Amino acid sequence: MNRACPAEDILREVWERIAFYTVASEDTFLGPPSELCSLVMTSRRMHEKLSWKHNTHLYARIFRLKFDAQAPERRLSERWLTTRCLTIELIDRFEVLHRIKAKQFKLEDLWKAYLM
Repeated sequence: MNRACPAEDILREVWERIAFYTVASEDTFLGPPSELCSLVMTSRRMHEKLSWKHNTHLYARIFRLKFDAQAPERRLSERWLTTRCLTIELIDRFEVLHRIKAKQFKLEDLWKAYLM
């Protein structure tokens, strides 16, 4: 098999750590984890390692970094605290915030922001 990029052979866990610290820096803390787009779009194999559909552990970790995760842990059952649920919640929250910023929000978006 011919590899265009030797970086693709680096373990998924290492790329996950690189991606997390890219998002966790002081310069990129606020806002959605848009810095990951460059890494995810590098190649098909990188997409498989770092996209939210294939790596919910990374995005749940990002959720815990960017939002108060203790409140859901106190209020919700364990089934709502899976990495998949936290990943979906991360995406949903940033979509809500984007709509509010663009002044194209719905009433549900305001309730979601209030509950955040």
